[in-house]
Amino acid sequence: MKETRNFQFDGVDAKTEWKIGLILAVPALAVFFLVMYVSEFYLPKTYFLYPVLLASVLTIVISILILKLLSGTIKEKKWNINIDDKVLEITYKNIKKAIPLTDIRSIKNLGNVGFRYLTIITHQETIKIRVGNTGFVPFSTQKDLEIFDDFVEYLRPFLDENFNKKELKNKINTQVFPNYGVYVVKSEKIKYSIINRLKPWQIMIIFLGGGFLLLILLFTQLEKYW
Repeated sequence: MKETRNFQFDGVDAKTEWKIGLILAVPALAVFFLVMYVSEFYLPKTYFLYPVLLASVLTIVISILILKLLSGTIKEKKWNINIDDKVLEITYKNIKKAIPLTDIRSIKNLGNVGFRYLTIITHQETIKIRVGNTGFVPFSTQKDLEIFDDFVEYLRPFLDENFNKKELKNKINTQVFPNYGVYVVKSEKIKYSIINRLKPWQIMIIFLGGGFLLLILLFTQLEKYW
């Protein structure tokens, strides 16, 4: 990587994503309970599960539309990255950070077909880049995703030489997109949490069980008022 390369793409950081999520929570909850109230008012004898399903679907659809509008209000989404064989220079929201490649301890490149979650970890800081063109990650275009993938691909020789790839046992598909995975610098031991050690079907059972219990609690409480 002796040649300096420049990569520019639209996206957000994790902090901005969280802010948008919190803002979205208010209208989403309002839509859900409004639909539940209207359903009870106009369809009082309807089986309780039907209004819940209707409210859930409308909440998701309206949330996606609102999220699209909120994404359009973000003025600064450009990530400007320069990289050579020694330094990774990242500029976002007019803040420039020069990171020596030797300071990087871990790189996480996760996500799915339509979005990427890149996390760069050093001893001093953690940089989180979010790029996507799906309903719930509408911050970028397909071209941005391609440029982002080109950036990570350009990092590949550096990763192969200096990092070990973490085995992700809890992921069903680890070939979702090029260079998907978690990379840990060779000088550090790879650590696995309890979740990391579980297989996909075990995690699915845990989430389904937890979701089922949550629905029971929700229905039990809501039935007191409807």
